[in-house]
Amino acid sequence: MQSLSTFRKPPHNKTVGIEIECLVDAHAVKYFQHYGFFYSTQDGSIGATRWTQLGVEFVSQPLPVDMLCKQIDKLGKRFTWECNSSCGIHVHVSREWLSLKKATAIYNWIKTLSNTEFETLFGRRPNHYCSIEGTIGRSRYLAVNTENTKTIEFRMFASGPADWAKYCVKMAEYLVCNAYHLNLDAALAFKDLYFKTF
Repeated sequence: MQSLSTFRKPPHNKTVGIEIECLVDAHAVKYFQHYGFFYSTQDGSIGATRWTQLGVEFVSQPLPVDMLCKQIDKLGKRFTWECNSSCGIHVHVSREWLSLKKATAIYNWIKTLSNTEFETLFGRRPNHYCSIEGTIGRSRYLAVNTENTKTIEFRMFASGPADWAKYCVKMAEYLVCNAYHLNLDAALAFKDLYFKTF
């Protein structure tokens, strides 16, 4: 598998990137190919349910939020993908936009959520790959991963279709912009408003 550094540009101010883990028909996609602003890679953690499927991770270039959402739309029109419990979405936020202090505030707030609240906002419950057990900076598998050099990674989202992937990007933006003022009611209202106006 190629290193992400061979095709991903370095992030810059106020950019985000997304990794969409999913299952795609084997005839529809090839590994290590560019699809617009996305690149397809293998991911051994994705469990295919049919032999005709490939477990694929679509990795985007870092882009401004609205531009990334447009590119997700284009990817969703090109491919129909499925997801199961082995699939997740990771949103990477440039460290030039999201400081370690803000990331810690977000993680500490996420840790206050019940499993049901966590699932309502992010589509999955905490697990080994998006843990809320531990101190930030000690593991790359925390819900908020600060181990990358150029980005801070939100790992807590379930995978889903293009519309859900765009929500994940928008929710990541919401968390960054409100890092010091997060509360459950406001976050739920943001999610409801997003899907009502979508």
